[in-house]
Amino acid sequence: MSSNIDRQLTPSITFLKIILEDDRNVLIALAKCPEIICDDPNNTPLRNLKFLEEKGLDSSLISRFVLIFPIVLLLSPEQLYVSYKIAEGIGFKKFLCMMSGAGIKFNAYDKILKGFGFSEESCVSLLKRWSPLFFILGSEKLKEKLDFLLEVVDFLTVKKYPYLLCLSLEGRIIPRYEIIHNLQSIGLLQDDEVDFAKVFLMPTSSFLDEYVHNFEVQYGIDMIPDCEDQQRNKDFDFGDYELEEMASFSSKMLDLDPKTITQNP
Repeated sequence: MSSNIDRQLTPSITFLKIILEDDRNVLIALAKCPEIICDDPNNTPLRNLKFLEEKGLDSSLISRFVLIFPIVLLLSPEQLYVSYKIAEGIGFKKFLCMMSGAGIKFNAYDKILKGFGFSEESCVSLLKRWSPLFFILGSEKLKEKLDFLLEVVDFLTVKKYPYLLCLSLEGRIIPRYEIIHNLQSIGLLQDDEVDFAKVFLMPTSSFLDEYVHNFEVQYGIDMIPDCEDQQRNKDFDFGDYELEEMASFSSKMLDLDPKTITQNP
């Protein structure tokens, strides 16, 4: 029994010591994220470490990143990508300083999520694995987005794709919803033909091709004046950098091929 435990613990602890370079820091990281022990370091942790290295982070910055946010070693590719882009947009040093004192703010978010029906387990998972996302959302913004999204998509969709909460309510979600609603109201789209998670997440160029330009060509109507400018104005709450790259990446969360999204029916 003891030998089995040793075989599981030793590789993970050794892996962390290489990154954190200090036994005390290893203990701090494990206290924050004991799940690291349960994963083979040669799988997800190594993949995520290589991702950070490939993005040009030096060893000291990676060490601090893992110490403050150790679950970064266990994130899915989507979660890791979003966390990295948020940190990059804010600035890594500033981001890590902000993250190190974020506990009180997350307690407030925990109450908000529970108020919308999220279970204790769901709250812990969301706040832990998507904490950079929640960190940049104000409490009121989070409430507004959940109020709207839960009227349009179901609870499980928001839970499965919390990246939806990155999207600007005024600059992306509501304008796209109104375009689709207009198409439905005049009979050009049926309710069961629309997956709103896809609609909100798909890249702007793909959305315009499928739901705006396609109908302009077929029916000679302009659904919303200056739609392209409106859609490209402010798609994401945490900055206007690389919007289409992030949108394209997010579409993969829905198991959609970006090439097929742009094809007109």
